[in-house]
Amino acid sequence: MTRIIIGLLIAAALQFGFLISTIGGHINLLTNGTQMTLKALPVDPRDLFRGDYVILNYDISMLKASEIELPKDLEPGQHIWVLMEPSKENPHAPWHAVAVLSKYDSQHAGHLIKGTITSHQNRNPDWSKCTDTTCGYIRVSYGLGKFFLPEGTGKELEKARNAKNLSILIAVGDDGTAAIKGLNKNGTLLYEEPLF
Repeated sequence: MTRIIIGLLIAAALQFGFLISTIGGHINLLTNGTQMTLKALPVDPRDLFRGDYVILNYDISMLKASEIELPKDLEPGQHIWVLMEPSKENPHAPWHAVAVLSKYDSQHAGHLIKGTITSHQNRNPDWSKCTDTTCGYIRVSYGLGKFFLPEGTGKELEKARNAKNLSILIAVGDDGTAAIKGLNKNGTLLYEEPLF
């Protein structure tokens, strides 16, 4: 009987430890991660269980081989790291993609966003030989597709997003993991993600 109780206590402690670790990791990312602003692009702002939300798409969700150098042999399901840089002219402007890496490079820690290729169109077996807009592209998911909002605000923010007045503040960890930190409308922070 005592062994059963000890076993249950150990199992409960492990589950509690996992929960605390997950919450702690999210809080650490939001408070200590590199902050970047991403440009949101136009894409039912309501979830039955969680309330209003806005669906988010980004200018870095589709990377064209004619605009950015892509490594060879990219396939759907593959993890990549997108190297981001801030605007030199305007520190409040959205960051932009400058390279795609197929392997993590610690030299660029804090400037890499980890993503997963969801699809691609490649008209040339060697991405590096692409010189025009017909070469192809990759579509990338960063796990930043939805942001839940206070009830009754989803439609208003969808209008701002569709008018291209919405940008997303994210926090990026050294390993490239990203989380939404807040939503900006015309450069003003409207909503901030609670730490837990």
